[in-house]
Amino acid sequence: MDILPLSGTASSSRRTGSSACLLFYSPGLCFHCPGARLVETRWLKLLSNQARIGVVIQPIASIENHGVLPLGADLLIADCAMSRLELPEEVVIAPTIPYSTAAEHAGFRVSISPQTFVQYLVEVGLSILSSNNALLFAVFHGGAYHATYLAARILRSKGYEVYLFNFWDTVTRALGLEDALIHADCIEASILLACGYTQGVREAERIDSSCIHRAPPYQPWVSRDVPGIYPGDPVPASRPLGEKLLQTATEQLRGLVGLILERQKASSQ
Repeated sequence: MDILPLSGTASSSRRTGSSACLLFYSPGLCFHCPGARLVETRWLKLLSNQARIGVVIQPIASIENHGVLPLGADLLIADCAMSRLELPEEVVIAPTIPYSTAAEHAGFRVSISPQTFVQYLVEVGLSILSSNNALLFAVFHGGAYHATYLAARILRSKGYEVYLFNFWDTVTRALGLEDALIHADCIEASILLACGYTQGVREAERIDSSCIHRAPPYQPWVSRDVPGIYPGDPVPASRPLGEKLLQTATEQLRGLVGLILERQKASSQ
């Protein structure tokens, strides 16, 4: 049975015979991936705890074409970012959802139709919120953001406490580039490098903004609108930049969690 890799493209794994993480992945099960950690205790608490949890963070990622970078780059970054979060006891991280909607991409992808994905997230949310106080969707794949936004709005309209965090939007704002389109470029490669992943990455002392894809002056875009979106050569990356962007994003996510807990405390008084 062929197993598609997270740590490389499907074709490169077959050529090299390198060990690969399972495509069917959840945090704590990818023991030999660089930077992976065991997080079963965080999500087993979600499954077994009798007390209501203050906030459940539900990461959302994707499996899609990243050229020479990992197929599961978004998933690997999601797990990396979650592993760096320092959270209070009343907050739990659920297993990352690996598949989402990736209609904008060509080549290999595991993509769910937007309408199906919205309904899926609504049902996941209803299940989680039936015994917990709040749900925070943490989106690590830009193509899944709008569907997740709709699902969160539907759940909020039903009276539930649901919030949304967009990792790549946070990174774009940290760069100060409104038209940046981050996918399989030096920015994503830098974050992967900071997380310990080197597949398709070429470490460089410096990188500049010329290596960042720019969004076309119209929406919505698809892959054919962005030349070079699936690189064939190793992508330049800066470890310090990746570390800085990860730190910025996780600090903002932690701040949002703190705000949610403060709202809960205020409403209970």
